[in-house]
Amino acid sequence: GGSRFDARHTPNGGSRNNELEEEINRLTKERDMLRKEIEDSEQQWHNIELIIERNTQLEEAIKKQNKVLSKYKRRLDESQHADTQELTRLQQQAAENEENVNNLKDQIEQLKEVEK
Repeated sequence: GGSRFDARHTPNGGSRNNELEEEINRLTKERDMLRKEIEDSEQQWHNIELIIERNTQLEEAIKKQNKVLSKYKRRLDESQHADTQELTRLQQQAAENEENVNNLKDQIEQLKEVEK
C-alpha cells in the first residue's frame, strides 16, 4: 500500500498520526468509562447513605416506641397489682359476708328453737 510507504518517508508519518489518534480515542473511551464507573459508585454510595440514614431514623423511632410501651407496661403492671389487691380485699369481704350470713342463720335457728 502506497500510504504506508508514504508514512515511512514523511517526517511526521501519517500512520504515526493515525496510531496517536487511535491511542487518544482509546484513552478517551477508557477515561469516559472510568468516569461513568465513578459516577455509578458515587450514586450507589449515595443510596447506601440514604439507607443508613433511614435505618438510623427507624432505630430512633423503635427506641421511642419501646420507651412508650415500657411506660404503658409499667402502668398496666401497677394497675394489675392494684386490681389484684382489690380482688383480694373483695374476696375477704365476701368471706366475711358469708360468715355473717351464716351467723345470722344460726341466730335465727336459735330464736326458732326458743319460740318452740
